[in-house]
Amino acid sequence: APGDSLDILVPGQKEMSQIYDIGPDGNIYMVALGKIHTAGLDLLSLTKTITEMADKYIQKGDKILIRFVEHKRYIHIQGGVRYAGWYRTDPVTTLEELLENAGGLLSEANYSQIKLIRKVGDVDKEIGLAGPIVLESNDVLFVPMPLEYSKTIDAGDLLFVSIPHRRVSLYRTDDSSSTDSSDFVQELKRNQIEVDTNGYLYIPNFGHIYVRGLTTEQIVRIISDKLPKYLSRAETVEVNIVEKKHYVNVFGHVGSPGRYNIQEGGNIQEALTISGGAIDGSVLSNIRIQRVLGGRLRQLKLNLYQFIITGDSRLLTPLHENDTIFVPITENFGNIKRTLDVWRPPAERLEQDVKSKVRIFGAVNNPGIYEPGEKMNLIDLLVLASGGTDDADLSKILVIRNEKIVSTFNLKAWLDGVEEAAAELPKIENGDTVYVYFVMKKEFEPDENKIFFAIGNVRGPGFYKLYDQMTVLQALATAGGLGPFAKLENIMIIRMVEGKQENIPFNYNKAIQGKYPELNIFISPRDTIVVP
Repeated sequence: APGDSLDILVPGQKEMSQIYDIGPDGNIYMVALGKIHTAGLDLLSLTKTITEMADKYIQKGDKILIRFVEHKRYIHIQGGVRYAGWYRTDPVTTLEELLENAGGLLSEANYSQIKLIRKVGDVDKEIGLAGPIVLESNDVLFVPMPLEYSKTIDAGDLLFVSIPHRRVSLYRTDDSSSTDSSDFVQELKRNQIEVDTNGYLYIPNFGHIYVRGLTTEQIVRIISDKLPKYLSRAETVEVNIVEKKHYVNVFGHVGSPGRYNIQEGGNIQEALTISGGAIDGSVLSNIRIQRVLGGRLRQLKLNLYQFIITGDSRLLTPLHENDTIFVPITENFGNIKRTLDVWRPPAERLEQDVKSKVRIFGAVNNPGIYEPGEKMNLIDLLVLASGGTDDADLSKILVIRNEKIVSTFNLKAWLDGVEEAAAELPKIENGDTVYVYFVMKKEFEPDENKIFFAIGNVRGPGFYKLYDQMTVLQALATAGGLGPFAKLENIMIIRMVEGKQENIPFNYNKAIQGKYPELNIFISPRDTIVVP
């Protein structure tokens, strides 16, 4: 069933012999074989299916062995819990354990109205919650959201703190310019303060205040008590939660291991991105999350490799406060992909290793060193490297053997069935190197009056060609979209008008609602979009 793990041994094929997780879609994804629908089969039927698919990889008479490693189920926990989302949990459990997995109930949540819903055919069926619960994959545990509940502060939360004598005047007697507006925005940003990892809030002139577990109202009272009486009576202190965040640890084979503050409810991709990403050779199918639940340290497995293949968000369980994420490195440095950037063994070992492998680089999605298959041809190697990139020139692929070019193959013509290209596909041998050229592109040299700039938290900062009647949203899309931590309500468009700078605020959240079409203005030549 979806959630189970299987240990599959393919004789003579170390790369294919691994532990595979059955995803929420009911499939496993085997090296070289691709997607195999598995849910609902017994071991004998699955063995037969894989044997037929792997026929060219195994010797006649060899038998594929499959055994269960663990039984798990995917369940969606919704509503009034601290960390709602998809969880991979034991198939037989209790309501208390399920709630504990999701960080517990929110205050004021109604325990008696919790429901477990299961899709049976086209009908939603309610399952009893008394005693042990036997789960099926894709069950939904629905916890009603309380109408009102007190949000308490945790380490990492971003707060807006406004104190009378630190507050900027909202009114000016002179003619307010765009620069004044910018100063006001900067001052508002200075009022945003992050709770540190120990649960303290530092406010200049007030010192450190311990706020973990407190509500915003309680923090207001603490700050007000520290103010001079004439201030605390005349004006009120304001404390609001800007963003719920928390700290997690990211260790192992990543670019910059360490402790990071991420959005509460964020997933592992967000944590890996901020920590520099997984390094080549990382085992993405066996990422471990250490988490304290109910006073006990538990270890969860997450298959990020399967998510990258399928894009199935059910595989990305929410991260909890103080989770420790560990990304391992493969024992033989990459049973799927290898590069020479990180692993540097002694020269004689490296030479011996590379001679028995094939290498592909250039315009392919996963360049690196791969295990050669029996009777491998150029197409087989390209499939292992996840195919050519969008800018690959398939009409010019080099096969290099013993430091000499033995073939320059026009794969595009071969795929198009051109008669002159009816030559046999090049065979790939141990030690071969394949290079796929990139398509030569003409460099974009725009007219300086037909460009705009995008800087800050966008995925592709730089300058871009400006088309007629291009809106702010279209310009952001051209720049690759917003980064994961962009301040959506504080985007600024800087425009020069008659030699003077004009700052135009842009609220992304309001613009995409469609209720305020006037916000999505046209971009003018040489505008600069600043995304904080």
